[in-house]
Amino acid sequence: MRRARLVVPTILLVATAMTGCTQKSPPLPDATTQPRTKLPDYPIKVFRGCNRPCGFNDELNIQSDGGVLVQVKGRMLQCQLDRASFATLNDAAVTIEPTDLPTRTARDDELQVALVSGAGVVDINDERIAKAKPVIEQLLDDVHAPAAQRKICT
Repeated sequence: MRRARLVVPTILLVATAMTGCTQKSPPLPDATTQPRTKLPDYPIKVFRGCNRPCGFNDELNIQSDGGVLVQVKGRMLQCQLDRASFATLNDAAVTIEPTDLPTRTARDDELQVALVSGAGVVDINDERIAKAKPVIEQLLDDVHAPAAQRKICT
């Protein structure tokens, strides 16, 4: 009787272990078929200013969570981009290559607006970031407006 109690659990244990050995493992994903998502080099930066002093230089640093650290008119502030604007800026930033530089040379007194990702810099009028231009312009307007009047960075 005692032997029968030990044999039945042993048979069940061996049968369970063998069943696991016969099941097929799920296939590993093929690296060539997996979508690749390129992320921008954070922080994404927006600069507005002149080569020589024109009275102001704006510097906006967009963090990986959509938070924006801003230095305008000698003061620091923070705001949070809405999701759609943040996604648009991300899409624009991933098109910037580390070797990109603005394609035209600005005069010393000419106002420049640029988007920076990593070591690459592109002018706001670069066709690769055309969809982001209205977002960049609104973001620059927002950081100069009182908090209650901001539209995309609150």
